Amino acid sequence: MADINREMTREEMEAEIRACKALLNESDHEIIQTLEGICDCTSATGIISFLKSITEDVREIIVKRRSYRQTIINLEAQLDSETATQDAEV
Repeated sequence: MADINREMTREEMEAEIRACKALLNESDHEIIQTLEGICDCTSATGIISFLKSITEDVREIIVKRRSYRQTIINLEAQLDSETATQDAEV
């Protein structure tokens, strides 16, 4: 992902948003597999055992997904702000 601390052009911000959305889509499969695994469990003990076995992997995925979503939110807000400023100048 790009360094959003430096000035980015509108095109770079839009490209970064698209990239983050693509990464979210790619990790959807992993999240769905986890949910399917939980659904396959037939007891509370089975669920607990399953969750213990995947906790770190799922945690990594969730942390990355949160980062992607926050980047999208920040960049979209920046784009909205720039659009509002440009509209005000017209």
